[in-house]
Amino acid sequence: MNALERLSPADGTTVGDRLRVAAADGVVLVALIVAGELRHQVNPVEQPLAVVETAVPFLVGWAVVGTLVGAYGERALADRLWSARIAVGGWLGAVAIGAILRGSPYFAGAIPWTFLAVMAGFGTVALVLVRVAAVTLLASTR
Repeated sequence: MNALERLSPADGTTVGDRLRVAAADGVVLVALIVAGELRHQVNPVEQPLAVVETAVPFLVGWAVVGTLVGAYGERALADRLWSARIAVGGWLGAVAIGAILRGSPYFAGAIPWTFLAVMAGFGTVALVLVRVAAVTLLASTR
């Protein structure tokens, strides 16, 4: 048995499935942030560092909290409702970490509470939708 076989859970998902779900999560979060930047007249092509500076704290937060809550675990990839719950709890924790990082001297700080509310609300909806769709697609391919 090779290392990839040992990492594959008994439910039929693979490491590739986990990576695809992680990529979908990343894409939806970056799309959310780019949409917000565009709404505030920040052109991502002309000011890519502004977008990166906004995105990185929240992506780091999602990577940390998502991993801790099992966002890419067996149950999260097998059960739509569980995956949606994980997305909600994980994203709210990720927003808290993102807020802490954004308030640090390493990122542009002074973020208003309304920004955090928008990130929490729209991010939750976006992640729940992508998670339900991803788990549904995974189930249909097994």
